[in-house]
Amino acid sequence: MRQLAILVLLVFINGCITPRPVTVDEKTVENNPNLIETSPGYYMEFIGLKNYTAQQIVDSMRAKQPETIIGARALNACSAVMQDDLGFEYSSTNYVKPNYGYITLIESKKDYGIVEKELPKDTLNTISEWNINGKNLGDQTNTMALSFLIQFLRTDGKKISMKMKMIYNQFAEDSEKEFSDGLIDHINSLDMDEALPLAREVLKADGNLVNRYWALLIMMRTKPNDNDLELLFDQYYFDDNTLKSYTSYVLRETLKLRDEIPWKLYTAQIQNLLNGSAIWSYDNILRFLKDNNFDSNFASDILNPKSPILSDYLNAYESSKSKLAFEFISKISSGEVKNKDEANKWLASQYMKLN
Repeated sequence: MRQLAILVLLVFINGCITPRPVTVDEKTVENNPNLIETSPGYYMEFIGLKNYTAQQIVDSMRAKQPETIIGARALNACSAVMQDDLGFEYSSTNYVKPNYGYITLIESKKDYGIVEKELPKDTLNTISEWNINGKNLGDQTNTMALSFLIQFLRTDGKKISMKMKMIYNQFAEDSEKEFSDGLIDHINSLDMDEALPLAREVLKADGNLVNRYWALLIMMRTKPNDNDLELLFDQYYFDDNTLKSYTSYVLRETLKLRDEIPWKLYTAQIQNLLNGSAIWSYDNILRFLKDNNFDSNFASDILNPKSPILSDYLNAYESSKSKLAFEFISKISSGEVKNKDEANKWLASQYMKLN
């Protein structure tokens, strides 16, 4: 929700407008099978459905939330409801308008071609030089605070710094500001001759998630070599949402430091991402692939017809999703597609080749 708050503030600053409720006519609902009116004037769009329809999902939600049938009370579509009550394996819910939200779902990781690995069994003790008092990432409150802060971090390949500090201070809670106070200085003070090799070893073989979180922050300080990028992309194989989220922001910033990226080395990991292994970061992932010129020669290596996520993004009612997917597909098709219809045809043709 606070990612949305940041976006809202930026829009307000730049355009002096605030989000308004959407008005959706019946024809629009008919033309968008994943878009549904859940209660009078409230709409949800489901991205990633493969074996279920939007109506079937909403019917199941209403059965679990009978109090919403009376009046115009909106259905609760939080991730806990979608996963615990309805059995989806992954779920990400975002509200972008007061009466509209989109929910990205994975019905079955295996059925979508998503590959996961278990964390290594070897576990180091938490590295005390990293995990100092007041910044303990074994504390869930602090991991959540870092989840907010990390959106505002950037790097020049030597030091981490902060961007949009005014916006951070506008939305950060007091406890989050307390956690972030001195954190960047702490990371920048670490001796990289010692910390960087250890961070690489942690990401290769350590089962201690706290160490992995810190290792990602240390990796953010340096221009990544080819092996570093492989280590970062490999973090998406592990079933820890926090690890995946942090990785997305580290990659977003460190990829900017590379002039050339050997994409062929990471096609298996990227296919896993497009299949939906990190749906909470899907926008970020499409964006950094597009912005860093993913090599179109390897398009067939990253596409998988088993997963509907990319296609649903392209055809989403939510315009920001559709635009982002179109721009990405345009990039990996070498600019062959000029509009959404052509993008759909191109994507379908690639999927036919891969079936």
